[in-house]
Amino acid sequence: FYESFMEGDYSIPPCLKRRRDLTVALSVKSMLPEDRRSQPYRLPNAASRFLMGRNQAPPYQSGVVVAANLAHEAFDASTALWMLKGVEPHSVAFSNGRMAVTDGDGVKVYNLRTGERRRYAWPWLSHVHTAEFSPDGTRLLISSTFDAVVELDLDTGLSTWEWFAVEHGYARALSGEHVTRSADIARQWEAQGRTVLLLDDPARWKFGLPTRQQPVHVNAARYWDAEHILVTRFHPGHALLINRQTGRSTEVATGLLNPHGLFKNP
Repeated sequence: FYESFMEGDYSIPPCLKRRRDLTVALSVKSMLPEDRRSQPYRLPNAASRFLMGRNQAPPYQSGVVVAANLAHEAFDASTALWMLKGVEPHSVAFSNGRMAVTDGDGVKVYNLRTGERRRYAWPWLSHVHTAEFSPDGTRLLISSTFDAVVELDLDTGLSTWEWFAVEHGYARALSGEHVTRSADIARQWEAQGRTVLLLDDPARWKFGLPTRQQPVHVNAARYWDAEHILVTRFHPGHALLINRQTGRSTEVATGLLNPHGLFKNP
């Protein structure tokens, strides 16, 4: 596992070398030696249209979270301060002595003082890309490749807020399918001659929806303020600001190329 980590070239960007006193945590989501990303897929009878992403959701792979000091010109297993093995740890977040690490279809939260660990799950989590602590440190905001965002209470583990793209005007997948969680809406669309994907039970998709069947492909979700959540839409290249009370969203950035993470400048 660590041999494949050491094969990588992890040089420190010049813009960060000035902060030689800084320790950072970095995530390597997959340790596969070869690149298994899908090639662009051309729709039949649509010569100019390409679909990016997988047509089958992949199984989870092993990854690693690494802590490194920027005093080094580069880092590998010999210079890392510590290394933590995980399941596709796409992102890491810190709050008041705790560390949240995305973990396949869940999130692990570590108490850095006591060593205690707790894993948080929700039926609609899959290939979790981001997890962020709330400003008061009592909740986790998590994005899922079911095109969903959920907020979980850290004490109870229960959902305190949920948002599904398909329930807020984003139902057409790049594959051409119309995606819904409602059986009634599915029947209405089928009667209209539409190709429908009924997303009624997450257990039917062990590794979540394939990228091409996701209308939005939510890659990141962050707290913006007390009333709004900021998310990225990978497929159209947009960023949305979601009203927590109404679920309605506003495009605040467009023209992005496959946006993934996002950060709020304090």
